[in-house]
Amino acid sequence: MMGRMGCWLTAVCVGWVCCGVGWADWPQYLGPRGDATCDESDLLDTWPTDGPRQVWRVAMGPGFGGAAIKGGRVFVLDRDMGEADILRVLELSTGKELWRYRYEAKGRVGFEGSRCTPAVTDTHVFTTGQFGHLYAFDRATRKPAWSVNLFEKYPDADDSDKQNWGYGLNPLLHGDKVIVASTSSESPGLVAFDQSTGEVAWESEPFGDKSVYCSPVMRTIAGRTGIVVRNIFYLYFIDADTGQTLFKHRVYTKGKIPITPVTVLPDGERVFVTQGYEMGSVMLRVTADGEKFDVTELYRMKRGSQVHPAVWHGGYLYLNLTENRWTKGSARKQGGLACVDPASGEVLWHTGDAPYFNRGPVMRVGDRLIAFDAEGGYLYLVKPSPRRFERISRFKALDTEQKKAWGPLALSGGLLIVRDQDEMRCFDLGR
Repeated sequence: MMGRMGCWLTAVCVGWVCCGVGWADWPQYLGPRGDATCDESDLLDTWPTDGPRQVWRVAMGPGFGGAAIKGGRVFVLDRDMGEADILRVLELSTGKELWRYRYEAKGRVGFEGSRCTPAVTDTHVFTTGQFGHLYAFDRATRKPAWSVNLFEKYPDADDSDKQNWGYGLNPLLHGDKVIVASTSSESPGLVAFDQSTGEVAWESEPFGDKSVYCSPVMRTIAGRTGIVVRNIFYLYFIDADTGQTLFKHRVYTKGKIPITPVTVLPDGERVFVTQGYEMGSVMLRVTADGEKFDVTELYRMKRGSQVHPAVWHGGYLYLNLTENRWTKGSARKQGGLACVDPASGEVLWHTGDAPYFNRGPVMRVGDRLIAFDAEGGYLYLVKPSPRRFERISRFKALDTEQKKAWGPLALSGGLLIVRDQDEMRCFDLGR
């Protein structure tokens, strides 16, 4: 295993290098580039009928937080229901738990369980819990270096959303900073903390809306690299070094919960904004003249992805169009994995309920897609094609039929990690 994958993946947008001896890291939400893609190539072209070798399985509490992987270690935030958050660190090759840290976080919210994927550097692990706890763990001492409760630091007069759904944003790393959202309508929309000390490095302008569930991600738009984040109505592009707003654009005129990160197309100008709750998708074009940005709407789609971002391959967008409206009865045929023409927004094909992916994640690995059926527990290996859905292989990866296995996938050195509400499993996809 150690000798099979000797590649280096550079996280250009994040500004630091994800590397390990013999391991390709997946050190944050949505992977090394923060867009649910990677370029590992030494993988099986097809999977055995009964699936690739299962390397390990580990019991987990309920939740939706994915795994981060760095240097052969797996980092996941687990949850002791109603009582505490638990950082767990596992050995990637065996699943053996190496250490854990538990802190009290009493209470319950809707869709109980962990929410977020840790962000990992050579020295620290950063986690965000559902009750607003931001923790920085020292990897050497295995203890907190510092912590802050975002709900207490940035209180809101009306905290009903926090009690209903909890904190659901993943931490973002940039240089020597870790960046999170405050979720208070009167407070800064984003806050950057010094990774080592926890001191506030900068605060952005208030977004005027506490219902921020779309995690900040690093993107390059119109030649400028910055942070993209959304609230109910607006798309914000923020300078990652200063917290200054580069531009904001009103995308939606009515309010529904935004969760899904945006996808920036390879031309660096087209920005695909998508979300569920019948809000649909919007393609924007962003150009810049010096410090001035111009945002133009190209078209709108009636359909959108509720949880996971669209991925780009070969000139087309691939995304899971299943959302609340398409989960019952005959309506299920309207959902599923889909291919979208980015020039027009036309849905070229979608799988409906055959297969039905519920709200499962999609990732691109090289020239293949890996998609997870969050209801049936099946993993699919898919050949991207604008003509039709082309299944290469599938296997039953998890026993779940809970309909809520929505956590993001993670891949490192050919080892794929997937979770549901009961456990996490690791499969060897390498040759």
